[in-house]
Formats: sequence, structure tokens, C-alpha cells
Amino acid sequence: MLNSFAVPFAAIGVALPPTTATKPVSAANGSALINFGFAAFELNNISGPCSGTISVGLLSPQGIGNLINLTGLSAGALDPAVNLGLDGFEAVFSTANMTGCTAADGTTNNFQIADLVSTSVTDPGIVVCNDANTTCQPSIVNLAQIGVWPIGGYLPQDITTGGKKTLRCNVFLVNTHPTNAPGEEAGTFCGFESPVNNTFNFLTNTQNASTASSFKPGKSVPVKFKLSASSNCKQPFITDAVAMLSVALIADGKGNPTFMPIGLVSNGSSGLAQPLFKGDQNQQYLFNWDTSSCIMPAGTVQTCPSGLYSLTVSFLTDNTAGNQNNQSIYTTQTTEVTLK
Repeated sequence: MLNSFAVPFAAIGVALPPTTATKPVSAANGSALINFGFAAFELNNISGPCSGTISVGLLSPQGIGNLINLTGLSAGALDPAVNLGLDGFEAVFSTANMTGCTAADGTTNNFQIADLVSTSVTDPGIVVCNDANTTCQPSIVNLAQIGVWPIGGYLPQDITTGGKKTLRCNVFLVNTHPTNAPGEEAGTFCGFESPVNNTFNFLTNTQNASTASSFKPGKSVPVKFKLSASSNCKQPFITDAVAMLSVALIADGKGNPTFMPIGLVSNGSSGLAQPLFKGDQNQQYLFNWDTSSCIMPAGTVQTCPSGLYSLTVSFLTDNTAGNQNNQSIYTTQTTEVTLK
């Protein structure tokens, strides 16, 4: 390891295979975070009892490849998303010993995972295998992105993705290779546009909260950006990408660090489960975040509390991966705003 990073919750490490790390599941306010330090698993929209354990182990590329073969996809469609920092092994989450933790339908577990992987993973996907590892579902089957953690997640340059499942299973990430899909043109993220400032410094790889735009709680925050097919953010602009916004309170009104994901309402321009940006006549992508109707972790709807928020744009199409000015290889862009 060349660098060390602070982790916001107590964490445990894991040795090389066949060691497995296990932590208990404990839900509060409809969610449960199981943080292993090098990987994390979060359950959301929990309705009812939730207990048991989540475990994470490391598989070799060959082991992951054997599971990928069970998806039935053509050769080369998916690659293992190995972590070079773990000597080329990959984290695999197991929910075999989890009890309950389901949504209101009593069968569906909504989850998100974060895992530090190789920089070669440019188009992450997720695979779910049953306990016996005899049947595996790729990311396009019964899975839906439900949000991302702020500022790239708990780990530097991690992948954060999510889904829905109804099986006790093993969950892991893959590098996908889409072909002829819309919105895949290589592009440059041209920064957040007024009235939202850009707080990320590409030179220092840090956020500068002192430059964050300030808004009154209860007002709309127009989050806008453009994608350019050129490196200098000139015409032509890319207009068929798909992007979603995730917002979290990361410091309260007194400046104390916290973490609270916020469900978004955008004046009818997008659904709640997938807050997608919409295009406008100026070739911009726009999401009008209505801070008077924020969905809190407990499910209540209220005016967003005062404090510092992270705003993360996550691209669901592979437009900006690999761009030298991209703040993350996983096609996310983050800035900060203040409500006061």
C-alpha cells in the first residue's frame, strides 16, 4: 500500500484467500451498513426485522471466471473486476446467513456495494449467484441502480453500484463490455454550471467546501452540466448519455461530520428510485433538486436540513471513463453545496 485512508466507521481487514471476514447485520432507520474497510455492503428500504451476518471473501480471477461462465453470456462479455491492491483477488459478498432485511414486499433485498478494484474496470456491472453457485444472473437481470455513496464512496476510486435480489447469494462486480449501446461516445465532463460551483480540485484530488455554492433550504437547486465530444468542451455536445444524481448530507449546520443519504424529488422530471437528469434545449443535462421535499432515511419527506451536501453525478453510460480530467475512473463527478 502506498497510501493510507481514514475510514468513517469501525472496520476489519481480511487476509488473502481462503480467509473470510464476517460482520453482524444491524438495521437502523430502514438501512444497514456493513463496512469492511476495503469493501462495504449497504441494505436499504428495510421494512421489518433484520439480522444475521454478511461475509466477504476473496476469489481468484479463475474463481470469478468460473462464476461468470454460469451467466450464459458469450465469452468476453464480462471480465473479473479484481483488486490489484489485494494481489489480484476480488471481493465477493455472501448473504447466505442474513435473515429478513427485506423491503415491504417481504422478499426483496435492496442493496448497494462498494469495492476498490483495478483501474482497468471502466464499465462496472454486478453479478448475483445463488448459494450453490449453479446459476448466476448478470447485471441486466432483475437489478436496478438505486444510488451511489457521496464523493466516490467510502474508499478512494471505488465502484459503487446497487441492485435488487430475492435469493441468498454471492454478489460480486465485473467489468462489462457493452457493444453498440447508445450514449457510449467518448466525452469530456465540462464541469458543473452556475449557480452550482465546482468544488473539486483536480490537482490536489480534494474537495474545497469553502467554495461551495450556498442555497436556502426549501428552494430548488438547479444542477446542470454539459458533455462535449471534444477535449476543450466545445461543440459538438453529447446529448444521449444517461446520468443520475445522488445527494448526501456530509456535515450538519454546525459543521460536524455526518452521513445521511437523501432521496430526491425534482419537480416531476424524474422518478424517486432513479433520479435521472433530463436534457434541455441548451444541450445541458439538468436536475432541479427540490430541497423542500427531501426524502429522509426514515422515509419521511421534509425540507432538507441545513448543512454541507455532496452532489454526485453518476453516469450510467460509458461516456467519460478514461478521460484524463475525469475525477474518477468510474464515471462519477462530485461537487458540494451548502444549505443555510
